Amino acid sequence: KKLLWSLNHIMCSDTCHCATFGVTIENTKVRFWYTFGAATLVSEDFDIIKEEELVYLFCSLALASDHDLGWYLTIQR
Repeated sequence: KKLLWSLNHIMCSDTCHCATFGVTIENTKVRFWYTFGAATLVSEDFDIIKEEELVYLFCSLALASDHDLGWYLTIQR
């Protein structure tokens, strides 16, 4: 519930965002969240110990361009 509020707040309060990402972790279970426009996509949860998706996600986010991370590059603050 808090993550959904945070994703919605970012999208509504900052016009430079066209999308936001989120991650929830409970014990060893991880779930990815992606919000854009009026839709939110949620991954199936997986075990952080047994799967490598979390490492792949963090590497992808660290190396992504601003546009790939959901920023409108034409909007000036």
